[in-house]
Amino acid sequence: MSAMLSPDPIRRARRARWTARAALLALLALAALAGCGGARKASVESPAPDPGEAARPSGLGPLAILIEPPPPPVLRPFSVNPTVAVAARPGVAFAPLSDATAYAAARRRMAHGQWPDARPEAFVDALADDGPGPVLRSALAPSPLRPGYHGLRIAIAPPAGSPPPLAVVVVEARRALTGPARVALSALAAAPDGPPRVALLVAGERPVWACPPTPRADVDRWRAAVDALDLAGPADVPRALAAARARLPSGGVVVLLGEGPARDPAGHPVARVAPDAPPTALIDAARRRLWADDVRVELSLDARRVERYRLVGFDGGGAGGPGGALWAGRPTAALIEVLLVDGGGEAGEALGVARIRGRAADGSTRVVTAAVDPPRTPDPRAARAGLAAAVAEKLRGAWWPRAIGWAALAERARVIEPRGGPLGWWIERAMALDRRPDRFVEHGPVEAMDPHAVPVLRGSP
Repeated sequence: MSAMLSPDPIRRARRARWTARAALLALLALAALAGCGGARKASVESPAPDPGEAARPSGLGPLAILIEPPPPPVLRPFSVNPTVAVAARPGVAFAPLSDATAYAAARRRMAHGQWPDARPEAFVDALADDGPGPVLRSALAPSPLRPGYHGLRIAIAPPAGSPPPLAVVVVEARRALTGPARVALSALAAAPDGPPRVALLVAGERPVWACPPTPRADVDRWRAAVDALDLAGPADVPRALAAARARLPSGGVVVLLGEGPARDPAGHPVARVAPDAPPTALIDAARRRLWADDVRVELSLDARRVERYRLVGFDGGGAGGPGGALWAGRPTAALIEVLLVDGGGEAGEALGVARIRGRAADGSTRVVTAAVDPPRTPDPRAARAGLAAAVAEKLRGAWWPRAIGWAALAERARVIEPRGGPLGWWIERAMALDRRPDRFVEHGPVEAMDPHAVPVLRGSP
């Protein structure tokens, strides 16, 4: 009995167990390295494979690595979305953005010297200022990133219409109001062409009506409520949005002054305004009705006019997922990079067809269709959208902006927009902060980049 309890056999048993565990961990590590393809390497192929063709996991857990061969490496594009041959896939669909909070958050980070999460579609959308005219319109300008390519700007400008009968502004309790936000709130009740009634709801631990639905003419009552706002404590934003929706008449609008969810718990869209947005942003959001919800934009290109295209931004290609919301009088835009066939043909020969599908406030289906027939002369709005997307992709460290430096982008900005414009501000800040090396230097010099070949790498981008 004493021999069985002596420390030597116990130590030997423990050592054997640890040796077996170490061997198992080593096998797992070797198998994982084999599955990842070792070091990340790149090649150049055309066209790029569909990112959706990734091998599915086996579902057997870590032990599956020991009993199954490692999956083949997945090839993905360096840029957010691949360049696609029109002959292979003539159509692309995406949900319009129509929400400035992502752009505002990125700008706030950049202003504080922090590198932003730059979404190209948010940059293009933030510069959309299309006035009255066709709901669907297109414009074309040479791409600043890829010689021979053009930026095809698809703009959506829903007509303004009448203001909503009631606008409920929801303010997050935990978020201090900036000067512009207080100015905007105070001015809302007296804003011309605003909603007939306004209300103010604080999203605290429970919803608190700082000002119940009040006629817009009662300016003194509204401003007193704004001055008396108590924004201390936690904030239950979804609960407040649900309370605002419960008091909302048909055609009314809920405006969230903050960066909370874009929909209430029941799935209804909410007009969001960043707390540091210009005072006019809140007023504009409060005077807009919902034009359509669950909106998707479908673009079908003609292979006789367009050889290849790339949807700029909209991670994952925008082909799946829910649709977006469009607000009356609030334009939005998206950018598609296209390679035209022999210049794209003459004027009057459409490059394709664009279609908006959505659900109107009364539940009916809203469909708008227009030919994509932009003038063949460069359009200033398309040029500005192309530069905005290039700046955002440069901030992200994507592949295609690798061939152009910040100084060259600054020169383009001086030509495209007035002095002191938003793109010039972004470029100036980036030039002061950007110390990143070329992450793709091992894949060849910039001078050897082929604008018509699609770079891909092994593993995730």
